[in-house]
Amino acid sequence: MSAHARSDPPEPSDPPAMPDPPPVPDPAPRPNPAGLVVLRGGPPGLSPLHRIPEAQPAPSRVVITFYGRHQHFERTRRTESVRDVQLPVFQWTYSTAVAE
Repeated sequence: MSAHARSDPPEPSDPPAMPDPPPVPDPAPRPNPAGLVVLRGGPPGLSPLHRIPEAQPAPSRVVITFYGRHQHFERTRRTESVRDVQLPVFQWTYSTAVAE
């Protein structure tokens, strides 16, 4: 008995691969004309968005009066996107009583 080499039929060739489409760039973040900042931490009920008066760029600290106390926040290096606008994030640090 002789051993015959068996050859498989050629496989159909795959169609040429289509090149990937170019990446779509993210839209540039819009400026923050409203002076909004994001607040993290602090007492319950305090809005996470706060408007600061005409401060460009945002200050390093923000103090907000809330229910008879000053809530102190410090700016972080983070930003958060809110409606396609990059807003600076401020983290709560401490509170003090309002002096009368």
